[in-house]
Amino acid sequence: MKHTRRLMTAIPAALLGVALAAATAACQPANGAGTESTADVCADLNDNLPVYVANIAANPLNLGMYPANPSPADQAKIVSDTRASYSDLSAALREEADYAEDPATAAALLDTADRVDARASTINTVEDVSNITLANEVDTSPIDSVCSDNVLDRKSG
Repeated sequence: MKHTRRLMTAIPAALLGVALAAATAACQPANGAGTESTADVCADLNDNLPVYVANIAANPLNLGMYPANPSPADQAKIVSDTRASYSDLSAALREEADYAEDPATAAALLDTADRVDARASTINTVEDVSNITLANEVDTSPIDSVCSDNVLDRKSG
């Protein structure tokens, strides 16, 4: 089988990219061993998390794009997309925990991420999605203990 020069160049480049990504991930500080102050972490949360919260809040609204009785495939997609919204929020909280220099701040973020994951695990049907309101989503009190202006507390329901 004849391979083009472009393909033969792309394969090593892709492998190099994977190796660099793995090396970068290995260099990330462990939770509580980062370099950002709690104030910086809280500011980052306020800058970065609103989009994740908005995505969660939009999931019930997105149901209007489907027929009254969505097909099983559509129902699976709705549930999957909703769970992905929670997963994105959880990942953002965990990533920020990696940058926190204060172990208590990192622990609060990880605790909240665990709570987000637990909530996501309860989303199993389209009805579960339709019942989402920001007022009943996730207990964010661990972040309240370290961030005075917790963006996740700005709920309306």
